[in-house]
Amino acid sequence: MDSPHPLVAGIVHEAPGSTVGLRQVAEDDLAMLRRFAVEPGLIGLDWAGFRDAAAPARRFAEDGSLGERTGGLIVQVESAVDARAGRLHSLRWRPAG
Repeated sequence: MDSPHPLVAGIVHEAPGSTVGLRQVAEDDLAMLRRFAVEPGLIGLDWAGFRDAAAPARRFAEDGSLGERTGGLIVQVESAVDARAGRLHSLRWRPAG
């Protein structure tokens, strides 16, 4: 996958005509993450309500959005056959239990 951002731990899935990968949040992603916090129609039914739009930038400045207890990754989809190629999605995680 030809991407300006390295993939986290090389996590990549390739299918005919498309590639899906996980990577660390980059500064260029912060505008999209701000929009996720304040635009209900942007992410559909998974939207959790209005949140602090500045929180993603603060978290990125604190630990690059990858801390010991919680974190976030970007799901990057690249496709030669899909008109939605290059779409980005965010993913949040925390330890189980």
